[in-house]
Amino acid sequence: MSFSISIVAFCRKGDPLDEEIERYCRLCGPFAPVAVTYLKSPGSSSYPKHELLDVEANILQAKVQRGSTCVALSEEGKCQPGSVAFAQWLSAKMRGSRPLTFVIGGAYGLSPRFKKSCVEVMSLSPLTMAHKLSLVVLLEQIYRAFTILRNHPYHK
Repeated sequence: MSFSISIVAFCRKGDPLDEEIERYCRLCGPFAPVAVTYLKSPGSSSYPKHELLDVEANILQAKVQRGSTCVALSEEGKCQPGSVAFAQWLSAKMRGSRPLTFVIGGAYGLSPRFKKSCVEVMSLSPLTMAHKLSLVVLLEQIYRAFTILRNHPYHK
């Protein structure tokens, strides 16, 4: 397996942020393949919260590539102290050469069971933000990390 990044997210396609998401995926391309998989949640009207989290966890388990390093994004996760630290973290993951998968949960986040199955739980910020916006922030930070590692002038 060679290094690649995938992001699996319970988000809807079809808003202006999609252009930014696609742009950052293209910008990351010369460094490593980056792909986003959008998932549709069965919805909170179909299940109580605890059951919905379990149903979504099963959907995620089926979508996360076997053998990949899975990182859950969650508000209670560890926050990187800055972009340079994130670049160093990403560099260490790249040396492992296993694919890296970031997971963004649905409206209620991720089930505790799913988070325990991940290598780590990471937070992008102590702020709460829309799932789609967190996806853009994550992709921008991945691109920034690649440019830091290559001494590219994007990160000044």
